[in-house]
Amino acid sequence: MTPERRQEALNVFAEFKSALNRGEVRAASRSANGDWIVNQWVKRGILLGFRLGAMVDYSIDENFRFFDKETYPPKRVTIDDGVRIVPGGTTVREGAYLGGA
Repeated sequence: MTPERRQEALNVFAEFKSALNRGEVRAASRSANGDWIVNQWVKRGILLGFRLGAMVDYSIDENFRFFDKETYPPKRVTIDDGVRIVPGGTTVREGAYLGGA
């Protein structure tokens, strides 16, 4: 993929990820009978984000090393989000919709 085409794809992906963050696009939805149905096109879009992203260093220091795709950085979460975050490995990526408690 040329650099121009990659940038174009990343721009479209950024719009898609924003819709995921807002909860407007969901990886699964509940049917009328209560079953969960996977939205295949959303799943493909999420996987495409991993393929488009380059590996980057998110390390905090020499003891906490963290490497992941640039397209899904850790999501910035505050107390106002109403989501419980506990020590020992909780990480929420960009693209995840967090419904308040």
